[in-house]
Amino acid sequence: MGKNKNNSKVLSKKNTALVIVVIIILATIAAISIRSLSGEDDWMCQNGKWVRHGHPSSAKPIGKCGQAVSENDASSDSTHDSAPVQGDKNDNSSDAADIQIEKPKSGDTASSPLEIDGRAKGSWFFEGQFPIKLIDGNGLVLATGQAKALGDWANEDTVPFRAILEFSVPASASATLVFSQDDPSGQSNAEEIKVPVAIGKAAGMKIKVFFLNIQFDPDASDCSKVYEVERVIPKTQATARAAMIELLSGPTELEKSGGFSTNINSDVTVQKISITNGVANIDFSQKMGEGVSGDCRTTAIKAQIIETLKQFPAVKDAVISIDGNKDGILQP
Repeated sequence: MGKNKNNSKVLSKKNTALVIVVIIILATIAAISIRSLSGEDDWMCQNGKWVRHGHPSSAKPIGKCGQAVSENDASSDSTHDSAPVQGDKNDNSSDAADIQIEKPKSGDTASSPLEIDGRAKGSWFFEGQFPIKLIDGNGLVLATGQAKALGDWANEDTVPFRAILEFSVPASASATLVFSQDDPSGQSNAEEIKVPVAIGKAAGMKIKVFFLNIQFDPDASDCSKVYEVERVIPKTQATARAAMIELLSGPTELEKSGGFSTNINSDVTVQKISITNGVANIDFSQKMGEGVSGDCRTTAIKAQIIETLKQFPAVKDAVISIDGNKDGILQP
């Protein structure tokens, strides 16, 4: 009887151990299943974007999440190292709809200074800008700069942006523009767009023109408040006249979409300009004064003209005349 009792105890202990092992195995299987189903260590679709969860071993999925991927797409490279097919989007980027490059297009010739225009959602910006690099065919960084929002970037809509890069002509005839989403958190899921370009000889110069902007100053409380936009124009010795001509042309469609406007009449021409002892004397055609009234508008027009001229070190102030008349409507 005692022997049977001992055998029963041993058998009971073995059964208990077996039950514990089975429980551990089942718990492990359940944990693995939950981990798999929860998407941990995987790419998850959130708000139309692929978001990294944990440390997935697979590459980022191709195309925008929530959309079917074709067989041709599946065979293409899914990394951001491949160049875009079109200059205004990267087919291999999941955020292709969040940024469009309008200028230059893929394959365009890039000359210094290079004017870059496009539109991007606010998520691409930090404090109204994001970084751009120009890298030649040998991997040398030719230029770095910041794309600056031409409007209120703190919203969900796309915002126009502009950047101007200045660089020396490299030995390599090809280069790539790299647009990087500004990510101050330092996380590794920032987006990147690449646009291949051909390098040409320098043929232009960078200037600034000043306009009003309803998005930057919605209350228009200060009539003299104007905002700069940078542009690239053909090289010239008559830089002040060239800047005035750009100002008189008014904001571009891209700039208008960012809230820029002008108080200067259309079809105004520069009749004469000279700079003496730091003062620019500039004479406009009669069209400048037509229909212009009110202190606020005249103040804004003068601010646009004077600030545009003062970008040049030789100009400290300006005297404005209309058809030779210095006592015209634009004078204090």
